Parts: sequence; structure tokens; C-alpha cells
Amino acid sequence: MLRRTGAALLGAALVGALWAGGVLAHDHRPPRAHILTGTDRARMERGSYSWSEKQGRFCSSEIADAFLVGYPKAADYVLRDRVRLRFRKHQKPDDIDIRQYRKVKPNGRPKGDGRWKFFTLGKVIVNGNVRWEARFDIKRTGHHYFDVVASWHDIDNCGYQTAQWATHLKAVEP
Repeated sequence: MLRRTGAALLGAALVGALWAGGVLAHDHRPPRAHILTGTDRARMERGSYSWSEKQGRFCSSEIADAFLVGYPKAADYVLRDRVRLRFRKHQKPDDIDIRQYRKVKPNGRPKGDGRWKFFTLGKVIVNGNVRWEARFDIKRTGHHYFDVVASWHDIDNCGYQTAQWATHLKAVEP
């Protein structure tokens, strides 16, 4: 029993050392994402994704197809604050598309074509970890619904990794 425990501890120490050294720092799952405002923070709901990882000489992909049945509860937003969509992944996204809608249908899906949201991309350090944020402003009060798609080029040369999120803000006057 002691031999197994010692081997398990040695294995855990090795994984920890490799992780700290950056060898395992490239994760192979879609990142969590949050929407942050000056007054609120909410987790963005992840939908569909396509994620790859290298396994020996081959690339393996995991694909999940999801469809929207409703946006999450609104995060509060005070006009003139900065909205930040934070991705919990240390690699910089290669591409981000943000689509904004003002209304949803009774079935919970967006109404109309929506608008592309312009943003700036910035790097932040949170508890010693690199994170990336898409930052933008909202100028009108009311509900705002967002569909977000982000992709990263896989560093193992397995193509692109892409994930989609949905989130919801309620903007009020200061």
C-alpha cells in the first residue's frame, strides 16, 4: 500500500512540476468565460465547440453541438462602464466574433440579424495567470443579448479550436 501511495505522490509531483514549467499549460478543452462589468460578474454559457488535441502521431477532436434555448440571467451593467468578456485561457485568441441582439423571441432565440460588436482585445494577469479580454461599451439602456465565438490555433498543429458562448446584460443609467 505504501508503495502505491508513494508512486501516486511521485506522479502528482511530476504532473505539478510539468504544469508549473509550462509543458502542460496548453489545455485541451474549451475555456470557461465570464462577462464582467463595473458592478457584476457572470459566467457566460458555453454552447457548441470543436476542440482538438494531439495523441501520439494523430490529432483527436471533440465536437459538441448545442443550440440555444434561452439566454442566461442578465448581468447588471451601468452605462459608461467597460464591458469585459474574459476568456480563461492563456493563449491569445486568433479570432473573436461578438454578435449583439436587442430582443429575443418567445422561444428564447435572438430576434433579427443582430449587429457585430466592435471591441478591443487586451491581456490581463489574474492571480498570476494570463487571461484575454474583449472590451467594449454599451450606449443604450435595456437588455442586450450576445453570441460570442472565439477560436485559437492549436499549438500542437491540430488545426483550430473554436467555442461559442451566450450571455446577457441589462444596462441602466448611472
